[in-house]
Amino acid sequence: MMSKLATPLFHTAIARVMAFSFVACAASVNALETSVTPAHKAPTHTVVKVQPKELVKAAHPLASKAKAPVTLLTAQSAVVKTALPVNRLPVVLDIAAGRAHVLVLPFAASRVAVGNPLVADFTLVKSNELYILGKSVGATNLILWDKSGDSRTINLTVGANLGVFADVLNRVLPQEKDIKLTSASGSIVLSGVVSDAIAADSVVNLAYAFLRELQPGPGVTGQNASSANNQQGFAGNAPGSFAANTSGSVAPTYGGASPAGAQAMGNAQPRAQVINLMRIRDAQQVMLEVKIAEISKTLLDKLGVKGVDRDGLMRWNIMPNVVGGASDGSLGLLLGRGTTGKGALLEANKNDGLVKILAEPTIVAMSGHEGKFLVGGKVFIPITQNTGGSSTVTLDEREFGVGLKFVPTVLDAGRVSLRVASEVSEISKEPLVMSVGSSTSILPAITTRNVSTTVQLRDNQSLVIGGLMRNNITESIKAFPLLSEIPILGALFRSSEFNSELTELVVVVSPRMVKATDQAPALPTDQFVPPSRAQFLLEGKQEGTPAAGKPAIKK
Repeated sequence: MMSKLATPLFHTAIARVMAFSFVACAASVNALETSVTPAHKAPTHTVVKVQPKELVKAAHPLASKAKAPVTLLTAQSAVVKTALPVNRLPVVLDIAAGRAHVLVLPFAASRVAVGNPLVADFTLVKSNELYILGKSVGATNLILWDKSGDSRTINLTVGANLGVFADVLNRVLPQEKDIKLTSASGSIVLSGVVSDAIAADSVVNLAYAFLRELQPGPGVTGQNASSANNQQGFAGNAPGSFAANTSGSVAPTYGGASPAGAQAMGNAQPRAQVINLMRIRDAQQVMLEVKIAEISKTLLDKLGVKGVDRDGLMRWNIMPNVVGGASDGSLGLLLGRGTTGKGALLEANKNDGLVKILAEPTIVAMSGHEGKFLVGGKVFIPITQNTGGSSTVTLDEREFGVGLKFVPTVLDAGRVSLRVASEVSEISKEPLVMSVGSSTSILPAITTRNVSTTVQLRDNQSLVIGGLMRNNITESIKAFPLLSEIPILGALFRSSEFNSELTELVVVVSPRMVKATDQAPALPTDQFVPPSRAQFLLEGKQEGTPAAGKPAIKK
């Protein structure tokens, strides 16, 4: 009886145990699925592990079991998010101006401070997520505190967004393909090869203009706590405060930091620079042929009286430069009793003058470099200085003569931009007399004529610069003693000579583009062989005969 009753109970217990096992197995499967599924879900943002002092690389968002990070270049991703392993915080972080960066911290931060808010700004999105925005080119640092009060520092460098600058260069200078751009400590380093000096100057000017757009404007010294906490994009219900330094700028801190918790770097922002390391491809040289001429138009008016005795008994001449009879270009007037009597010859003689070449140099200079020359001398002018009751005489050096300075710049299509400055100076015939107390000093006076201009010429063209005039007038009187002082009639015994010297300085400049040759051109003297004694004495030869297969003169 007992066995019959135990059998159904036994089967019922077994069924219950099997049902319970099936439910437990299903629950374990569900639990396994619940614990595995989140590992295969795509993250909502880009997460990548970085090492200190390394650039940030974004991992593919769909990579679930990738062992190494994969770089994904997308134009839409404006924010880079970096997840850091435990106790690994980057010492140096580089970001571009105008770009944002999200840093996932390996610890919960209680407060954060930035050294220079003009260079970078931040907001603590979560306790372990820090949003960083590069505002302007420069360098600053971030100080982070954890809940235990320990601080960590990140040196932040905000560089120029060279991709934007490269696009500008491609649009403005499409022919320059070998320019390299590098950002270093907030500055732009230009390297590579350019076609000419004009292109190099254009690249440097564009780089400075690009940096000026990235520099913070003047007058921004900080902000107060209320305006900072209400800024758009800054999170936080936690109370915020600002730690200010003596210069008046502020460093925003979060999480109830005290004013002494962090010190800002202030407004001292280093000025970004452009470092030009570019070189010019096949640097060209310009040979400048210059002629500096002084055109003197001398007006010599001579008025005089000469008495002549045609019989040869008496000759007198008040103006000895006047010969008997009217010459070509002269006006003669004979006063007297005809051709046989005595008379007076009144003539006015005018002589027009000459051209004198002051200098004719030929100078070679590289494109973009200065070339100069000076033909003249130096004078030393004493200068007296009173120091502590005692006088000291120093000598001031002055140059005079014919000088020229020029800077050529080779452009495209055979054009040359030329900056020329020429000067002609000489010591004046009339010195400068200075009287100081009881002493009198005679100092040299220098007369100077100079001209400077910037023009654009083609190869083998010439530029003529003129108009530098100088007029010297001198007057001399020659008279017969006593007779020249008689009223009215005394004019017949006087001779007046007026000398008007009009001088114009003319500068003729002709640029020529030249290149150095591998071999020097042959000269006529290269084949000269001195004659032997027999050839010179017996045959009368001035030149000998070179031996076959040997050069005349060893070089």
